[in-house]
Amino acid sequence: MGMHFFSPANVMQLVENVQTDHTNYETIQKVTKYTKTIGKVGVLVKNCDGFVGNRMVGPYTTEAGFCLEVSERSEA
Repeated sequence: MGMHFFSPANVMQLVENVQTDHTNYETIQKVTKYTKTIGKVGVLVKNCDGFVGNRMVGPYTTEAGFCLEVSERSEA
């Protein structure tokens, strides 16, 4: 089990609690409780490329690009 803090960790509230295929329920409960104890918002994720935060950045960036493209076309 791992904990992925976002930078800067003292400011960012989100923590990705990363479980593996071998993580037992008791460990998940302990990490979830610890995350709350330190005043963070934890999300439980499996180990994969990008976890939650980085996987959301791609679609947001793509949509922002589309918005700029449409905006530039309407100004022309």
